[in-house]
Amino acid sequence: MNFDNMPLGQKGLDVAGLLSDLVPPKRLESMDLTTYLPNPQFPSQLQAKNTVEDFIGDLTKKVERSGRFLGRRRLFTKGVRADSVVPSAGLYIDGGFGVGKTHLLVGAYQSFHYSKAFVSFSDLTYFVGALGFQQARDVLSSLDLLCIDEFELDDPGDTVLISNLCSTLTQEGVHLVVTSNTLPDRLGDGRFSYEDFLREIQSLASIFSIVRVDGPDYRHRDFDVGKLLEMSSRSTLAHLVRHDGWLVIEFNELMNFLFDSHPVTYRKKVARYNGVVITDAEPFDDQAKGLRFVSFIDKVYEMEIPLALCDLFLLDLFPRAFLAGGFRQKYGRCLSRLYSLNLEFERKLKSDQ
Repeated sequence: MNFDNMPLGQKGLDVAGLLSDLVPPKRLESMDLTTYLPNPQFPSQLQAKNTVEDFIGDLTKKVERSGRFLGRRRLFTKGVRADSVVPSAGLYIDGGFGVGKTHLLVGAYQSFHYSKAFVSFSDLTYFVGALGFQQARDVLSSLDLLCIDEFELDDPGDTVLISNLCSTLTQEGVHLVVTSNTLPDRLGDGRFSYEDFLREIQSLASIFSIVRVDGPDYRHRDFDVGKLLEMSSRSTLAHLVRHDGWLVIEFNELMNFLFDSHPVTYRKKVARYNGVVITDAEPFDDQAKGLRFVSFIDKVYEMEIPLALCDLFLLDLFPRAFLAGGFRQKYGRCLSRLYSLNLEFERKLKSDQ
């Protein structure tokens, strides 16, 4: 089975459909603030939870007092909406990997019951790229709350684009809650000429109140680099003979597809499959290809679709230069998720036998 009969390219995007996709992915949708259990050894976790609850509580009261939810402007009406308010403060949840930042972000989203959206930072840049700045701004300014996960600035274009977008949205009354591994006034540091974009970065930082979350990375208990072993397509495919609804695709064919399709469409195009097998995998030698693959793996992981990457030792997928460069966090996350997906793949096969 392959991606045949799937429309390729970026034309004819369903804007309303794209907006409806801006919700927590399947893997996160059951999270809320009641299930976030702060570690008593790290008081900042309880403080962060309380801050998020207060922020959402204040926002809810503000929306209900204004009555905006009773008569909001049409989604695609141009111009600043009539009920525009002064710029609202955003909430910036900062901390290391695996300390529960995303759990808090999903909890904020689930606790708010008016106009809202949830998106990863990379998907937000794809969303704006697909629609263009003005249309994306028109669509997103209809929201009261926008939650952005894994906020990061990887290049100068993102810096200018997202700084302008966030400033515009807050001026129109949209509240922001974001997570990141980097403090807002250091975004982009080490990835590009940071000093040349201080004005944009400082303007972006001024939007937010910072909430720090400390603690150990819970994923370290589940992620063992030493177990990132090669899977054989020969043995894997033998188990799939009697399975329907699985995508089996060669690595190079998948990469061609990923470059012919806009990343905002990846989620819907793989949603029809019960599992994914990628055969004849090869090491990456191009950053653009590697980052498209990272986006694809993010979507498969978020949707809890079992996946097997075959015929290559996982640690050979990205060269050392990639893993030590400006996108090292993205590639490291991708390897961790591939390892988890492979384990889920094996469990799926065993449960179906």
